[in-house]
Amino acid sequence: VESANKHGILLEVLKVLTDLNLFITKAYISFNGEWSMDDEDGKKLTDEGVIDYILQ
Repeated sequence: VESANKHGILLEVLKVLTDLNLFITKAYISFNGEWSMDDEDGKKLTDEGVIDYILQ
């Protein structure tokens, strides 16, 4: 599966593959070097201190 990066795409693909009863033996995920994470309110995490902690 090749797709543009969008929120929830990995979960969406996983649900479809599970519904098809497919057995996955190997998978590769790549990205463009940028990432973001949502906080508990669903907002993009922007606190540099928290981001630095996660990256360690």
